Amino acid sequence: MMLIDRMVRLELCMIRLRRKRLEKTGSANPEATHRTLLLVLAAQR
Repeated sequence: MMLIDRMVRLELCMIRLRRKRLEKTGSANPEATHRTLLLVLAAQR
């Protein structure tokens, strides 16, 4: 359980970094990011 939680936190950090990078280039896709987040949360359950 702890391992999954750690993996989820890592994934969230990656998503945040990716979002920042996309915002810099001006092609941010929040829907895709949100979908990834939902997948991660669904995998946690």
